[in-house]
Amino acid sequence: MGRVLVTGSAGLVGAAVVDRLRSDGNDVVEFDLVAGDDVCDPAVLASAMDGCDVAVHAAAIPNDSRGTLDQIMRTNVEGTRNLLAAASGAGVRRVVFLSSAQVFGYLEGQGIPSRLPVSDQHPRLARRPYGISKCLGEDLCATWSGRTGIPTVALRPVRVIDEETFGSSSWRDFELGGFVHVDDLAGAVLAAIDAPLDEVPGAHLRVVISTAGAYDTSLARRLLAWAPRRQVL
Repeated sequence: MGRVLVTGSAGLVGAAVVDRLRSDGNDVVEFDLVAGDDVCDPAVLASAMDGCDVAVHAAAIPNDSRGTLDQIMRTNVEGTRNLLAAASGAGVRRVVFLSSAQVFGYLEGQGIPSRLPVSDQHPRLARRPYGISKCLGEDLCATWSGRTGIPTVALRPVRVIDEETFGSSSWRDFELGGFVHVDDLAGAVLAAIDAPLDEVPGAHLRVVISTAGAYDTSLARRLLAWAPRRQVL
């Protein structure tokens, strides 16, 4: 894959992606606020992106309880815009964007799905800042790919769990039975980096990532050749 920038590299998902990339022999540039790297600083982001072939954008305020509306929109939306601008300047060949199933707008008591199983064709009905920010991030990626021709893949994971939660839970503990182990999500990221996207209109793909539950992951399985390694709990 060459040189890969991973934003949010110290987070649950970002750290797993960094580990997988390095274990496969890739050169990884870590970028995280805990090290003073802010996606809202275009100059710092452009400098980190220089020389990279691929960008994985996992940096975000991860839920509505972790920031105000303004903070979430600034980090999650402006940060994504800055990432794409830096990717243009560096001439990367692909961007993988960590979106969320929150774009559909029914999780965590917000409503009920329009139809089951939930597929990538489910309407986006996000009502809360975090879900809305991910909808806007997806749209930024789609517009950017349409303009530049550089492919973007937006992964829409459901509940992301770590090893401890995996070992002590059942799929029945999660809303609509949906979850994905963080290592399997990292595997989806790696698959998204090199998957052929010739049949994808506008060079922009959005795919649901879930190991179990009432989710249709056939698009991820077909176009990314992704399948979870962890068995249903």
